[in-house]
Amino acid sequence: MTTTTASGKRLAEEYISAWRRKDPEAMSKLLDPEVHLKSPVTETIGREKFLETVRKIVPMLRNVQVRASLASESQAMFVYDFELDPPIGTIPTANLMTFENDRIRNVELFFDARPFENPIAKGS
Repeated sequence: MTTTTASGKRLAEEYISAWRRKDPEAMSKLLDPEVHLKSPVTETIGREKFLETVRKIVPMLRNVQVRASLASESQAMFVYDFELDPPIGTIPTANLMTFENDRIRNVELFFDARPFENPIAKGS
């Protein structure tokens, strides 16, 4: 049986705040050891793999501007503009998070992946 006693909204807000501060260590404390990340450009299982992905993005991150949010004890949906350095730019993103045992268990991201296909953005 899984339980979630902390507010899902509080966990989600702390997660977004860690992104804004470019703080993977703070984010790590919010993640389940077996967190599952699924996005249009990657899929990982496990906290360390998740954080590897975060650490690749943080140097390009300018801001996370939340546009809307909905939350319950077990899930949250945030819609935000994920602002990255050029040539990628602003990526409108929807983030569905699921919580178990007061940790983020699943993160599913929805966004247009085409800006990441640009060879300049990949560093090629």
